[in-house]
Amino acid sequence: HGNTRPLGSGYALSLMSMPNESFVMESDKGEIKTLQDSAMDYVMARGAKWLLVNMLNDMHRYGDMVIDTDMLAMTLKSREDSKCQMSMEVEKVESLSEARRQNSVCLRNLDAKGPHPSQYVENLEWASFGTPDLNNLLTKIRGEMGGKMYTCSDRYMIYLPEVVPIITSFRNAAMYTPTLRLVGRYIFPIFEISDLTAKCRCVALEGKAPLDPLRDTENIGKMISIILKQEKNEGFNKVLNQLPVSRFK
Repeated sequence: HGNTRPLGSGYALSLMSMPNESFVMESDKGEIKTLQDSAMDYVMARGAKWLLVNMLNDMHRYGDMVIDTDMLAMTLKSREDSKCQMSMEVEKVESLSEARRQNSVCLRNLDAKGPHPSQYVENLEWASFGTPDLNNLLTKIRGEMGGKMYTCSDRYMIYLPEVVPIITSFRNAAMYTPTLRLVGRYIFPIFEISDLTAKCRCVALEGKAPLDPLRDTENIGKMISIILKQEKNEGFNKVLNQLPVSRFK
């Protein structure tokens, strides 16, 4: 659409935590009903505890499934071990151009509070390293890792009961550090979920598949059919049923 403006995944997440900004479609009539509560409150009232942030065309990574069950299991285990509130998928890359393409560098979060602060990380956008101090830090880290670094795939799992209050508490404050993006002749501020990793206890999980930052919507119809097919997948349901969900509260 000609008037569509990119606002970022962080902006979308904030909208999901605000009342009167979401809707549901009634299954019997197909009518759209605006929610008085936020989308987060709506799903949590129905028992949801985790929010999965994935890419539109992840079905090509997992075959018949769009959820990485290994990441799901490891996130739940990290929740039990380190009380993490969030996880993100990362990959080790060998060049600055790869990190720049992904717009991400993952570092240990030195300001994180919790039972295991040494395990918490944050995802910084590439533009953050324009300052001399951070640029020197990146050079030092690459030297210690043999010229490599970790970058995030923009895939996250978020523990709603603890992260939603963090999002709402920052609603009128500096929750996000905006970056600027040129679209046509105009410049727009972009707000990304990556900033949330600095505000909560986030752990990094190394992905089993190479990063593939495809972000178009061409395959959204196929994605929906894959999700419906996944719900009937015996292997997927078997893995979910074997997870000790009751321990991760």
